[in-house]
Amino acid sequence: PHHLPARATRTGGIFLLMYVVLSVSSFKFCVTRYAFRVILPSMSPRIVIVGAGFVGTQTATLLAKRLRRKAEIILISPQETFCFLPRLIDALADPHVPKHWLERPLARLAKREGFSFVRGSVLSVDRKKNVVAYKKFGAQKNSSLVYDVIVLCPGARTAFFDIPGANAYAFPLKCAEDVIRIHAKTDALLTQAADATNDRERRALLSFAVVGAGPSGVESLFA
Repeated sequence: PHHLPARATRTGGIFLLMYVVLSVSSFKFCVTRYAFRVILPSMSPRIVIVGAGFVGTQTATLLAKRLRRKAEIILISPQETFCFLPRLIDALADPHVPKHWLERPLARLAKREGFSFVRGSVLSVDRKKNVVAYKKFGAQKNSSLVYDVIVLCPGARTAFFDIPGANAYAFPLKCAEDVIRIHAKTDALLTQAADATNDRERRALLSFAVVGAGPSGVESLFA
């Protein structure tokens, strides 16, 4: 077991996780019902899933189990791991939380669950021709796939809302690497503050601002 933050710091994360689970469950039901009614009558359909967040990985896993090799399921994502976002706050509070506790290799998950994983970035989707263009990680040329069904769930990017300086100086909290960068910056500031020659300089080095009062923002203050 790993050290976890106080219960008060986890309340927002629990509600966020409940919301995600309910949303993913509803999405999984819709995709599964569509798969059984529309996809199964065709021969060896190809299902392409763009994005490997909660929705993408759960959809690929569910369809692989339900369709049982009757369809080709391909998951495309620029990341090689799935990150369990609610645990980022735990890692932020405890630098000893191992990285593998936060992330799961997508290639290993795909092999175990029975779908294919392609690490790459989707460039375009042609809905008329049912073709998705993508660039595989490390490849020089672009590739393309013809699909029967496509599920678009690429996820969200951090929004800085044009706040001056936010993009250049703020630290987002979206992945394990973000936690590592925050820890490194915090440790550096603490070291500089310990060597400060006056209180004014020390207070400036130890002043932190959190932009956003959602679950991640509030819990980051406690962490």
